[in-house]
Amino acid sequence: MKVKILIRLTLPPTTPPNYIINLCGTATSGFIESIKITGDRLEVIGEGIDAVMLTKMLRKELPAADLLYMISEPMPPPP
Repeated sequence: MKVKILIRLTLPPTTPPNYIINLCGTATSGFIESIKITGDRLEVIGEGIDAVMLTKMLRKELPAADLLYMISEPMPPPP
């Protein structure tokens, strides 16, 4: 099932965006379709991603991470 996750991050000014993208890749066992960082928001879209586990992993490495929402898209009907 495809999910869209939005997380608010508190980042030190010296944290490169590649570091956050690598953290997202190692924290999930699902398939990540896209990762977008806009300001203090991190948007992750993919399948089989555990939002709580991802947020916990980010909290261990960054000063703060708050899960704002997770939306799961319904599966298309079979043909």
